[in-house]
Parts: sequence; C-alpha cells; structure tokens
Amino acid sequence: MTSQRVLPTTKVPQIKFRCTLCGFCCSGYTPLVTSQDIARIQGHLKKPLSSFVAFYRSDDFTVPLEKDERIFITRHGPLAMGIARRDEACVFLKDNLCTIYDTRSGICRSFPFQPVRSGDVEGSFEIQDGSCDGRNGSDEAVAQDAARQDYMAFIYDYYEYIELVSAWNADLSSRVKDVEEFLQYVGLDWQRYETT
Repeated sequence: MTSQRVLPTTKVPQIKFRCTLCGFCCSGYTPLVTSQDIARIQGHLKKPLSSFVAFYRSDDFTVPLEKDERIFITRHGPLAMGIARRDEACVFLKDNLCTIYDTRSGICRSFPFQPVRSGDVEGSFEIQDGSCDGRNGSDEAVAQDAARQDYMAFIYDYYEYIELVSAWNADLSSRVKDVEEFLQYVGLDWQRYETT
C-alpha cells in the first residue's frame, strides 16, 4: 500500500464588505458603459436607449476624460457613452437602491473591488482605496472568486468594446458620422423600443 501526501489547502480570505446603501457609488460616479452593457440593460427593460443612455464630452467630468479609450469620435466631436443621470445620480437609483441590479453594467458589477496587484486577476482582490464605505463592514464578506468573476467579465467586455471604438476612430469617415451610426456599428439600435 502506498501512502499519498495530502497537501494543505490554502483558503483565500474573503473580502470584508457590507453595502451600507449610502448610494454614493451611484451618485458620486457616472458609469461609462460598453455596448454589451447597454444591450443587456435594454433587453431587460425593453425601453429605448434614450431613456437611460447619455453621451458625455470629456469636460463633463471633474477630471476630463481626454485619453479614455472609450471615447469615440463623431461629427459632434469626441463622446463617451454612459448611463444617464437624473438629479445628480444614476437614472436607475431609487431610494438608494439599484433598480436594475441583476442587469447592471460591468463597471457597476465589479465595483468596488480590484486586484491587489494591478492586472493580476488570478491573485487576491481588495476594495478600492477610499471608494466605498462598505469596507468598514465586518459582519459580511464577499468571496474572492465572486469579485474576480465580476471583474473579469467587466474586463472582457471592456476590451472587446474598446477594440470596436479603436477601429471606429481609426476610420477617418467616422468624423462625419452621427452617434446613431456609431451605435449601429457597435451593435445597438437607437430606435429599438421607441414609440411613435
């Protein structure tokens, strides 16, 4: 009979976190989104894009977005696609709760978690510095794998979307096209669910 050595398993600690329902993440930030995010949200809501999508200019933010890879160029200048805001908060925030929680955008899904070492998605995750009061919660926790899965889904969609944006921007004819043409290019339909 041969004996086998059992290696000890190392358990990755969970991230101590409890959402305080403060709503800061939905009012303090404007999420820039991908075409995949918008398609998922629209498919769930069955509403036109005009009810929840906005196009922002770099100087619409306290820190200009000049070099953000999600900026696309149209005849209206450089724009970034994001969730619309109402009363300084996300249009989906009601009573400090997300009304589309199950279909929210990738950036919202992954917030506030990030890899401890930038770019190391196989390593440990942590709460972004100063971004969320949930870090003070000690009675609940989020599994590392859940944070990693949401982050990786966001990153996958993000890179797929910026490839489309990059190709759009490389085509000089994009500078004379409308936002609706960009949306069609990335697989979205501005007119879908519009009522006449």
